[in-house]
Amino acid sequence: MERAGLSREPALHEVWRELVLPVDDGLALRSDTELHPEALTPIQKFRLDWLATFEPEIAAIQTIYEASKSGIPVKREGLELASQAAARILATIEEGERRLSQI
Repeated sequence: MERAGLSREPALHEVWRELVLPVDDGLALRSDTELHPEALTPIQKFRLDWLATFEPEIAAIQTIYEASKSGIPVKREGLELASQAAARILATIEEGERRLSQI
């Protein structure tokens, strides 16, 4: 168990809850636009690009999250790495969308 105050990293379950929303939106967008990709806006293209780029890493994070949630022992290092990766992906998504909205 991690003692309070020892880690500055957000808990995996907190970051996953934030990350799952744009991931689900990206998956729905991919499904909706498969037949007409030419109709995508720049933000929609960005969402599909980051989804394709980070999909393997997101799947790994989800696996660790689900294992931890179901009570399967996961090393603290694994939880921290997954949390850091999820936070990094979320920050990339937010920054990219912020920049695109300014264009």
